[in-house]
Amino acid sequence: MLYVPTTIQIDKETHEILSKLRKSLHAESYNEVIKILLKKGLHKSRSMYGFLGKMSSKVILKDLRDKSDRI
Repeated sequence: MLYVPTTIQIDKETHEILSKLRKSLHAESYNEVIKILLKKGLHKSRSMYGFLGKMSSKVILKDLRDKSDRI
């Protein structure tokens, strides 16, 4: 694998998070951690299905409009 020498600026908190992730993922490098995070982010579904949980449509739509809005 060919590595491109580069430097990125991150704050201390981000570095600590990357370090913890590197340990928990047993990754050999920060590069590997970043790849894993990017792949997970790219595979996320853009669907909002299930976002509101098990609420019924009546509960969700209740009070959506004011009485003055109704004809």
